[in-house]
Amino acid sequence: MKIIKKTIVVILLISVATLTCLSLASCKYKDEYYVKKEIKFAISSGTTIMDIPISPLLSKNSSGITLRPNGTMTMKFIFNSAVSYILNEQVNIATMVGDLDLSEFMDSYLNPLFPGFTLDDIPSSMKIIEDCLGMRLSGLDYDSPDIAALLEGVKTGVFPDNITIPDNIGLEYNGPYALKDMVDVDGNPYTILYMGKHEKNAESYMFMQLSKEDDGKNTLDSRVEFLNFNLAAKEV
Repeated sequence: MKIIKKTIVVILLISVATLTCLSLASCKYKDEYYVKKEIKFAISSGTTIMDIPISPLLSKNSSGITLRPNGTMTMKFIFNSAVSYILNEQVNIATMVGDLDLSEFMDSYLNPLFPGFTLDDIPSSMKIIEDCLGMRLSGLDYDSPDIAALLEGVKTGVFPDNITIPDNIGLEYNGPYALKDMVDVDGNPYTILYMGKHEKNAESYMFMQLSKEDDGKNTLDSRVEFLNFNLAAKEV
């Protein structure tokens, strides 16, 4: 049961981490540039949130990060079949969640960041987030009776006893990025990748360090302190 609870917590924390970070737009930096050819990265074992490892829960084939020469990138956190098995076979969502109250989360995060977001029409609300951030829920068929029941439970706080969660659900980000060469206080050069829409006089809260290891492979590393979120990825 402890592992099951951790799995559910991880899913929720990844959603919050990604949404809150990407909602804070980055500025357009001078001397920015992009990769010269497409680079794909796999999510590494060092990726954790609240000290909980994420990579064992992710699909290796579907998850990862892609950087493109045109200044766009894709980042995917797609959960593997073990997650859907746990949620479908080992957990009674109605019992586990109980009477869910999302009002505090709505008031603190979603409403200030995304005016117009409402639990009464989650598909339309998710379209608002996709249009604003390039972030979307992947693998959900809103026409599916099970997903409709799940969304109704999110809205009302009351979940039916039997809901089938599909395989390969997750979060997907598609949007711009920029690379910038920096120098630390000791004079050592390093490269930063900034994510998000480019707007004037704004700072990015989501960035990664792009490095190259001895084997010639590129790596991406990031840490979001206030969420205790560590992201590690290596070129494949």
